[in-house]
Amino acid sequence: DTIDCIYYLAFCLHKQGKHLTAETLIRQALELRQLVLGLEVPDTIDCIYVLGLCLNLQANYSAAEPLIRQALELRGRVSGPEAPHTIDCIYLLAHCLTGQGNYSTAEAMYRQALELRQRVLGPEHPYTISSISNLAKCLVNQDKYSAAEPMYLQALELRRHVLGPEAPDTIDCIYFLARCLTRQGKSSTAEPLFRQALELRQRVL
Repeated sequence: DTIDCIYYLAFCLHKQGKHLTAETLIRQALELRQLVLGLEVPDTIDCIYVLGLCLNLQANYSAAEPLIRQALELRGRVSGPEAPHTIDCIYLLAHCLTGQGNYSTAEAMYRQALELRQRVLGPEHPYTISSISNLAKCLVNQDKYSAAEPMYLQALELRRHVLGPEAPDTIDCIYFLARCLTRQGKSSTAEPLFRQALELRQRVL
C-alpha cells in the first residue's frame, strides 16, 4: 500500500547513504503507521528504529537516542527480549552512546548485545563478530587496552575463519589490533601486523 511504498523508498535511500532524504520519508511513514496501525505493532516499531538509525548515521545522536530507546522498549515488549530485532536495538543504542562519548554505558550495552547474539545467533555470525569488534573499540576509547586486546584477537580469528584473510573487515581488525598493541608499548608485536595490514590494503583495497 501507500505507506509501505513510502517506508521501503525511505529504506532504499537509507541503504544508499541518503540519510537526510530517507529521514523525511521515514517520518512520514511513521506518522501514517501510528495513525493507521497503532504504536505497538512491528511495522510501526520498524519505522521508529529506522528513523533512529538514520539520525544516528547523521551523527544526530541526541535526537536518535530517545527513538532507539523507544524502539528497544517496544520490541522487547512485543517481540521479546531475545528477538534479533530487539538485540539490534541494544547494539544500535550502544553505538549511539559511543557517539556521544558515553563509553561506560555503551560498554555495558555492547556486552549485553554480544552475550545475546552469541546465544541467539551463534559465535560465528557476522553480527556477533561485529559486536566483539565494537566492544573492543569501546574499551580502547576508555584506555582499557589490555581488555581490548583479547577481544580484537578473538574478532580477528573469527573474521579470518568466517570472512577470509583478505576481507576488508579482517584487514581492519589487523590494523586495530596493531594500534591497540602499540598503545600498550608492544611495538615489536604491532609492527608485523601493521606491515600485514598495509600489504593487504595495497593489494586488496
